Amino acid sequence: LFGTFGPEKLGFLPILLAFLFCWCTRREKYPNLVGVPRMTWKAVIGDAFLRLLKTWPGLLVFSFVASFVLSGSPEQEVVRKLANPESFEEVLIIAGYAVLVAPLLEEFLFRGILYRAMKKPFGIGFAILLSAFLFALVHKNALSFLPLTFLGVFLALAYERTGDLRTCILMHAFFNLIMVLFVVVRHAF
Repeated sequence: LFGTFGPEKLGFLPILLAFLFCWCTRREKYPNLVGVPRMTWKAVIGDAFLRLLKTWPGLLVFSFVASFVLSGSPEQEVVRKLANPESFEEVLIIAGYAVLVAPLLEEFLFRGILYRAMKKPFGIGFAILLSAFLFALVHKNALSFLPLTFLGVFLALAYERTGDLRTCILMHAFFNLIMVLFVVVRHAF
Protein backbone atom coordinates (compact mmCIF):
# COMPACT_ATOMS: atom_id res chain seq x y z
CA LEU A 1 0.00 0.00 0.00
CA PHE A 2 2.75 2.48 0.79
CA GLY A 3 5.43 1.70 -1.78
CA THR A 4 8.91 1.62 -0.33
CA PHE A 5 9.38 0.72 3.31
CA GLY A 6 11.44 3.20 5.24
CA PRO A 7 11.24 4.88 8.63
CA GLU A 8 9.51 7.89 7.06
CA LYS A 9 6.65 5.61 5.97
CA LEU A 10 6.11 4.28 9.50
CA GLY A 11 5.32 7.60 11.19
CA PHE A 12 1.71 6.50 11.74
CA LEU A 13 2.86 3.40 13.68
CA PRO A 14 2.54 4.89 17.24
CA ILE A 15 -1.08 5.88 16.52
CA LEU A 16 -1.83 2.45 15.08
CA LEU A 17 -0.23 0.71 18.07
CA ALA A 18 -2.20 2.84 20.53
CA PHE A 19 -5.42 2.05 18.69
CA LEU A 20 -4.51 -1.65 18.58
CA PHE A 21 -3.79 -1.68 22.32
CA CYS A 22 -7.15 -0.06 23.13
CA TRP A 23 -9.00 -2.39 20.75
CA CYS A 24 -7.32 -5.55 22.04
CA THR A 25 -7.75 -4.76 25.74
CA ARG A 26 -11.39 -3.67 25.71
CA ARG A 27 -13.56 -5.54 28.16
CA GLU A 28 -16.91 -5.72 26.38
CA LYS A 29 -18.35 -9.20 26.01
CA TYR A 30 -20.92 -8.28 23.39
CA PRO A 31 -22.05 -10.71 20.68
CA ASN A 32 -20.36 -10.42 17.31
CA LEU A 33 -22.13 -9.76 14.00
CA VAL A 34 -23.67 -13.23 13.78
CA GLY A 35 -24.94 -13.25 17.36
CA VAL A 36 -22.30 -15.61 18.73
CA PRO A 37 -20.51 -14.51 21.92
CA ARG A 38 -17.02 -13.14 21.33
CA MET A 39 -14.29 -15.76 21.26
CA THR A 40 -11.33 -15.54 23.58
CA TRP A 41 -8.03 -14.53 22.03
CA LYS A 42 -6.81 -18.11 22.37
CA ALA A 43 -9.85 -19.38 20.46
CA VAL A 44 -9.46 -16.69 17.79
CA ILE A 45 -5.80 -17.55 17.24
CA GLY A 46 -6.60 -21.25 16.86
CA ASP A 47 -9.59 -20.57 14.62
CA ALA A 48 -7.62 -18.22 12.36
CA PHE A 49 -4.74 -20.67 12.00
CA LEU A 50 -7.06 -23.59 11.17
CA ARG A 51 -9.02 -21.52 8.64
CA LEU A 52 -5.77 -20.53 6.92
CA LEU A 53 -4.61 -24.16 6.83
CA LYS A 54 -7.88 -25.12 5.14
CA THR A 55 -7.32 -22.51 2.42
CA TRP A 56 -3.68 -23.46 1.82
CA PRO A 57 -4.29 -26.15 -0.86
CA GLY A 58 -6.37 -23.68 -2.89
CA LEU A 59 -3.72 -20.99 -2.47
CA LEU A 60 -1.11 -23.39 -3.81
CA VAL A 61 -3.27 -24.29 -6.81
CA PHE A 62 -3.99 -20.65 -7.67
CA SER A 63 -0.30 -19.75 -7.20
CA PHE A 64 0.72 -22.57 -9.52
CA VAL A 65 -1.83 -21.55 -12.16
CA ALA A 66 -0.77 -17.89 -11.93
CA SER A 67 2.92 -18.73 -12.19
CA PHE A 68 2.25 -21.00 -15.18
CA VAL A 69 0.01 -18.55 -17.06
CA LEU A 70 1.98 -15.43 -16.11
CA SER A 71 5.47 -16.92 -16.08
CA GLY A 72 7.09 -13.72 -17.34
CA SER A 73 5.45 -11.44 -14.79
CA PRO A 74 7.66 -9.87 -12.13
CA GLU A 75 7.28 -10.59 -8.43
CA GLN A 76 5.96 -7.92 -6.09
CA GLU A 77 8.48 -5.19 -5.31
CA VAL A 78 8.41 -6.08 -1.62
CA VAL A 79 9.23 -9.73 -2.44
CA ARG A 80 12.23 -8.60 -4.49
CA LYS A 81 13.41 -6.38 -1.64
CA LEU A 82 12.95 -9.19 0.87
CA ALA A 83 14.83 -11.63 -1.37
CA ASN A 84 17.77 -9.23 -1.77
CA PRO A 85 17.74 -6.96 1.28
CA GLU A 86 20.28 -4.21 1.75
CA SER A 87 20.40 -4.90 5.49
CA PHE A 88 18.90 -7.02 8.23
CA GLU A 89 17.05 -3.90 9.38
CA GLU A 90 15.27 -3.80 6.03
CA VAL A 91 14.13 -7.41 6.51
CA LEU A 92 12.77 -6.53 9.97
CA ILE A 93 10.94 -3.45 8.68
CA ILE A 94 9.36 -5.38 5.81
CA ALA A 95 8.46 -8.31 8.06
CA GLY A 96 7.00 -6.01 10.71
CA TYR A 97 4.93 -4.17 8.16
CA ALA A 98 3.77 -7.39 6.48
CA VAL A 99 2.85 -9.20 9.69
CA LEU A 100 1.55 -6.36 11.87
CA VAL A 101 0.61 -3.24 9.94
CA ALA A 102 -0.73 -4.56 6.61
CA PRO A 103 -3.13 -7.14 8.12
CA LEU A 104 -4.61 -4.54 10.48
CA LEU A 105 -5.03 -1.81 7.89
CA GLU A 106 -6.16 -4.05 5.05
CA GLU A 107 -8.62 -6.08 7.11
CA PHE A 108 -10.20 -2.98 8.62
CA LEU A 109 -10.54 -1.54 5.13
CA PHE A 110 -11.54 -4.58 3.05
CA ARG A 111 -13.56 -6.69 5.51
CA GLY A 112 -14.43 -4.19 8.25
CA ILE A 113 -15.56 -1.35 5.99
CA LEU A 114 -15.90 -2.32 2.30
CA TYR A 115 -17.34 -5.82 2.72
CA ARG A 116 -19.81 -4.70 5.38
CA ALA A 117 -20.87 -1.67 3.31
CA MET A 118 -21.42 -3.75 0.15
CA LYS A 119 -23.13 -6.71 1.82
CA LYS A 120 -26.51 -5.13 2.38
CA PRO A 121 -27.09 -3.42 -1.00
CA PHE A 122 -25.40 -6.08 -3.19
CA GLY A 123 -25.76 -9.32 -1.22
CA ILE A 124 -23.22 -11.52 0.49
CA GLY A 125 -21.88 -13.32 -2.60
CA PHE A 126 -21.20 -10.20 -4.64
CA ALA A 127 -19.75 -8.37 -1.62
CA ILE A 128 -17.35 -11.27 -0.95
CA LEU A 129 -16.19 -11.39 -4.57
CA LEU A 130 -15.85 -7.62 -5.01
CA SER A 131 -14.00 -7.10 -1.72
CA ALA A 132 -11.65 -9.99 -2.62
CA PHE A 133 -11.09 -8.57 -6.11
CA LEU A 134 -10.29 -5.11 -4.72
CA PHE A 135 -8.03 -6.64 -2.05
CA ALA A 136 -5.99 -8.41 -4.76
CA LEU A 137 -6.04 -5.39 -7.06
CA VAL A 138 -4.57 -3.03 -4.46
CA HIS A 139 -1.44 -5.22 -4.30
CA LYS A 140 -0.66 -4.19 -7.91
CA ASN A 141 0.83 -7.48 -9.06
CA ALA A 142 -0.46 -9.77 -11.82
CA LEU A 143 1.38 -12.82 -10.46
CA SER A 144 -0.23 -12.58 -7.02
CA PHE A 145 -3.67 -11.46 -8.23
CA LEU A 146 -5.34 -14.92 -8.39
CA PRO A 147 -3.95 -16.24 -5.09
CA LEU A 148 -4.79 -12.99 -3.29
CA THR A 149 -8.32 -12.96 -4.72
CA PHE A 150 -8.74 -16.52 -3.45
CA LEU A 151 -7.36 -15.51 -0.03
CA GLY A 152 -9.65 -12.46 0.00
CA VAL A 153 -12.69 -14.68 -0.58
CA PHE A 154 -11.77 -16.84 2.39
CA LEU A 155 -11.02 -13.84 4.58
CA ALA A 156 -14.49 -12.46 3.81
CA LEU A 157 -16.06 -15.88 4.43
CA ALA A 158 -14.26 -16.09 7.78
CA TYR A 159 -15.61 -12.67 8.68
CA GLU A 160 -19.10 -13.62 7.56
CA ARG A 161 -19.06 -16.84 9.57
CA THR A 162 -17.45 -15.54 12.76
CA GLY A 163 -18.40 -11.87 12.68
CA ASP A 164 -15.02 -11.27 14.30
CA LEU A 165 -12.49 -9.15 12.46
CA ARG A 166 -9.72 -10.50 14.69
CA THR A 167 -9.98 -13.83 12.86
CA CYS A 168 -9.37 -12.14 9.50
CA ILE A 169 -6.51 -10.04 10.84
CA LEU A 170 -4.78 -13.09 12.28
CA MET A 171 -5.36 -15.21 9.17
CA HIS A 172 -3.84 -12.43 7.10
CA ALA A 173 -0.92 -12.02 9.54
CA PHE A 174 -0.22 -15.78 9.56
CA PHE A 175 -0.33 -15.83 5.74
CA ASN A 176 2.09 -12.91 5.48
CA LEU A 177 4.40 -14.42 8.10
CA ILE A 178 4.56 -17.70 6.18
CA MET A 179 5.24 -15.84 2.94
CA VAL A 180 8.00 -13.71 4.52
CA LEU A 181 9.66 -16.80 5.99
CA PHE A 182 9.35 -18.63 2.67
CA VAL A 183 11.00 -15.80 0.72
CA VAL A 184 13.79 -15.31 3.25
CA VAL A 185 14.56 -19.04 3.54
CA ARG A 186 14.28 -19.64 -0.22
CA HIS A 187 16.79 -16.91 -1.00
CA ALA A 188 19.10 -17.70 1.91
CA PHE A 189 19.95 -21.13 0.50
